[in-house]
Amino acid sequence: MTAGLPFLFVASGTGISPFHSFVKQYEGLDYQVLHGVRLAEESYEREEYESGRYIACTSQDEKGDFHGRVTDYLIANPVNSDTLCYLCGNCDMIHDVFDILEKQGVKSENILTEVYF
Repeated sequence: MTAGLPFLFVASGTGISPFHSFVKQYEGLDYQVLHGVRLAEESYEREEYESGRYIACTSQDEKGDFHGRVTDYLIANPVNSDTLCYLCGNCDMIHDVFDILEKQGVKSENILTEVYF
């Protein structure tokens, strides 16, 4: 892992699974997790992340940290251009987030993707 740089992990649904391993393996990592779920109760192992580093973006209820999709969150909360971004989950979410991050100045080589479905 690249020490000192911020990491952004963006997931939809079960796409969050690989990010849990990153966070556990690399202590002291400067990271933020955006997890897109329909309902807050679908949040996965939220308690395993450091306080304030996991944001549940809920599309069908207002019980999450942010009501709306991860794309809405990113538009409202732009990312620093030096952030290393990992995207995992639904292919439509990945394409949309990739475009948003590029428009915010993140270089395409700093955006890594894993399409789950």
